[in-house]
Amino acid sequence: MEKKKYCACGCGEEVAPNRKYINRHNWNDPAYYRLMSESRKKLKERQGYLNSPETRKKMSETHKGKPCHQSKKEQKRLSEWSKNLWKDPEHREKMAECNAPGWKHTKETRKKMKVSRKELKERQGYLCSPEARKKISEASKKRWQDPEFREKTIKATFEALTIFPNKPERQLYKLLKKLFPGEYKYVGDGKILIGFKSPDFININGQKKLIELFGDYWHSKAVTGLPKKVHRKQRQEHFADYGYKCCIVWQHELKDLPKLEDKLVAFHNK
Repeated sequence: MEKKKYCACGCGEEVAPNRKYINRHNWNDPAYYRLMSESRKKLKERQGYLNSPETRKKMSETHKGKPCHQSKKEQKRLSEWSKNLWKDPEHREKMAECNAPGWKHTKETRKKMKVSRKELKERQGYLCSPEARKKISEASKKRWQDPEFREKTIKATFEALTIFPNKPERQLYKLLKKLFPGEYKYVGDGKILIGFKSPDFININGQKKLIELFGDYWHSKAVTGLPKKVHRKQRQEHFADYGYKCCIVWQHELKDLPKLEDKLVAFHNK
């Protein structure tokens, strides 16, 4: 039986018998440095973009008027706790020292930081406990039952995502324009919600008809937990409650365009 061989860099991962290092684990390899320099360059560009005044302004505007995840009671409690803490002159002096230029950690501050980290871990442990998770889940479900809150949250989510048609949606949109010019419009960016659901394409010429494009993976049983037929029927019945007829197009159907054209024409003329 052959002995297991491990990477010479000391990471503890196994390597092939004819290799000494795992790919890019050898620091002497020029490809490793080239890869690292490229990733650092991208990171610096990304940080520069995020820290620019224009980006900060945009981020500030998007968060204005959005509901806070903390309850008013919790906000009030934290505010009072912070005010009481700030009244302590020792705390104020420490904060002033910490913000002073050239300040460094001492043994005492390190000990205090360890204590605070321990308290934070205990707090996180409390939040992750089954009882706390159950309470948070129940509170979230209760809020989600409010139609105003649901609509506001869904619209805010779509606005933050800045969704554009993906490749299969663009392909289907092109086909719809060819078959039915001026009949269908892309609304998968959340501008139109029907029963808190956003369809992909809607008829804008007087017919109450929708077309949904289902991705083979994102609408599969592995993701939705439902068989494809049941999932498709649920979506069609949902829109039917609001008086809309819905045609479901699966991603793999785009590979056979003549057959898909017949399906779309039959749905449109029905």
